[in-house]
Amino acid sequence: HRLNGFANFLENHPEYHKKVSLAMIVVPSRDAVDRYADLKTRIDQYIGKINGMYSTLGWTPVYYFYQSFP
Repeated sequence: HRLNGFANFLENHPEYHKKVSLAMIVVPSRDAVDRYADLKTRIDQYIGKINGMYSTLGWTPVYYFYQSFP
């Protein structure tokens, strides 16, 4: 939902390109469960799509962290 909202924001407000980014933090959980692995794959692909459409040499729209933080 957050990714959809951010993608729609970027599409509808090009004046904010290179001015805003989304930091997406996902803590690994239940990676052995197929449903969670599928969800992670879909998230990875969607972030790749957003960054592929809007990234420039000096700007990345979505920063994706798939790791635990202390």
